[in-house]
Amino acid sequence: MGTRILAALLLLVTVLGGGTALADENGTMVTIPVGEVRTGPTFLAGGSVDMRGTIDGDLFIAGSNLSVDGTVRGDVFAVGQNVRISGPVYGDIRVAAQTIAVAGPVSGSVAVAGQSFELTPAGTVGRDVLVGVAEARLGGKVARMVMGSAGSCLLSGSVAGDVKMYDVQDLSVADGAFIGGQLTYRSPQKAQVAPGATIRGQETWTPVTRPSPQPQPPAAAWRFDLPGLAFSLLGALVVYAAYRLLRPRGWQVLGEGIRRDFGPSLGWGLLLLVSVPLLVVLLMVTVIGLPLALVLGLGYVLSLYLAKIVVAQAMGDALRERTGSHLHDFWFFLLALVLVLLAVRLPVAGPLLWIAVASLGLGGVLKALTAPAPAAAPAPAAASAAAAAVEPTGGGQGPEGDR
Repeated sequence: MGTRILAALLLLVTVLGGGTALADENGTMVTIPVGEVRTGPTFLAGGSVDMRGTIDGDLFIAGSNLSVDGTVRGDVFAVGQNVRISGPVYGDIRVAAQTIAVAGPVSGSVAVAGQSFELTPAGTVGRDVLVGVAEARLGGKVARMVMGSAGSCLLSGSVAGDVKMYDVQDLSVADGAFIGGQLTYRSPQKAQVAPGATIRGQETWTPVTRPSPQPQPPAAAWRFDLPGLAFSLLGALVVYAAYRLLRPRGWQVLGEGIRRDFGPSLGWGLLLLVSVPLLVVLLMVTVIGLPLALVLGLGYVLSLYLAKIVVAQAMGDALRERTGSHLHDFWFFLLALVLVLLAVRLPVAGPLLWIAVASLGLGGVLKALTAPAPAAAPAPAAASAAAAAVEPTGGGQGPEGDR
């Protein structure tokens, strides 16, 4: 049953994506060419993003394949699948992606989360490096310290300060590597330090005993929480009906943002999904920013709740349009909503589908809010006056002229 629900949801997503998915398959690219300069915060999203120019401010990018070869005179915030930054960055780098590579000079700090991270020999970091990855390869130069956790970590470059790995499975320090401070780590096994490596400080190893795997009971057949599903469905329908009474086409307008720009909506929504909580935390540090953080946090939670309704509306409208059915649009919305609520409860794919739904919903709302307002139609009185102005007068065309 779970496979059928997932297949049905993917079918609806394919219908919803329409031509956008096909365009991404052909290699949709957003490019900032060499010599182009953009001032202020810059937001880029697409299937592939290639930034070769200059950004005089912060850079926010989202997409599948992201490349920053140009200059950024600010911070870089990136969310994607594959991210490579080789141009000079005069600020900090914050990246969440599957594969991450930094191959150029960075004046500030680097914080990464994902599957793999590489600081190439050409990469230099002016402050600290914070990692949370499955595989880390540090071959460049770090001016201060390295900290974080990793499944495996290979240090072959230079770290001027301490190296603190709070949780690492395999730690290796290669020939020619240099650590100017202490090496502190928690691991099931001692680090492999090559004879040609230099560690100026003390090496401190805290053994960690991994619990032996316990035999698992046979997996039961997938069962979803029917009362929970019914409660979620009822709550979503109440919210849907209340807003539709206030604005009859309100949900359609929000869903049109997804249907019009499927790929960008997904990219921007994923960027919002990751960056807004970080922004809330940063604002809560200051007393002045605390009220704004509370408002932003409440708006974020509310938007996440509404995301599934927006996505279901977009799916329902797309399916109704494709089938050419004359049924009321509510029944297509209800079908899509049930499929969404079931899909996000799947045992394995559910969390990933929830991220996709939340990202699409947030991106769709953003697209709808930033879309240019349609030109207002002329008022009836104004239209009549305009018609009267151009109506021919005199010349015996009316009753008075016949006399």
